[in-house]
Amino acid sequence: MSGSSPERAIAVVTGSSSGIGAAVAARLAGDGFHVIVHAAHNEEGARRVSSEIQHDAPCESAVRVCDFRDPRGLDRFVSDCFDWKGRVDVWVNNAGADVLTGELASESFERKLRRLLEVDVVATLLLSRLVGERMMSQSPRKERTDCGVIINVGWDQAEQGMAGDSGQMFAASKGAVMSATRSLAQSLAPLVRVNCVA
Repeated sequence: MSGSSPERAIAVVTGSSSGIGAAVAARLAGDGFHVIVHAAHNEEGARRVSSEIQHDAPCESAVRVCDFRDPRGLDRFVSDCFDWKGRVDVWVNNAGADVLTGELASESFERKLRRLLEVDVVATLLLSRLVGERMMSQSPRKERTDCGVIINVGWDQAEQGMAGDSGQMFAASKGAVMSATRSLAQSLAPLVRVNCVA
């Protein structure tokens, strides 16, 4: 979906204060979207990404901070994102728990697994449901038949698996995201398109 029309489309990329999320936000801005950059805690990184994409592309960008481990904040976060420009056209659920290099790297398998399920699975599904509901109430953009797009992030090894602790954790969490995405796509069709990128 490109932002070729005079009225620019709006995108939200969760977990975009660095890494893949930052790259996705930059790409969407380059394609003509106004972009909301999200961080759980790294507000400084999110502000840097937002500033960089506004410098490199003729777009507007805003920063929103929300820790997805607190489900009570999800509704407020979604509302804030939709209120920014009055709608959201593309929502990318990229946020995920860093259990390999972050503060959890030395923790037990169980604690890492619980965090992955909490952030990568539960938050992604709850956000998708909230966002899908809001998107279905907004009108389609010109020359489009859908009212919005939700993109979830999976893992290309989830279906065949991979040996080791990481393989077990990511197969469980990302496999769940991929399966839930298929059901969300059926639940929200045809007004909202839901896809998974692995």
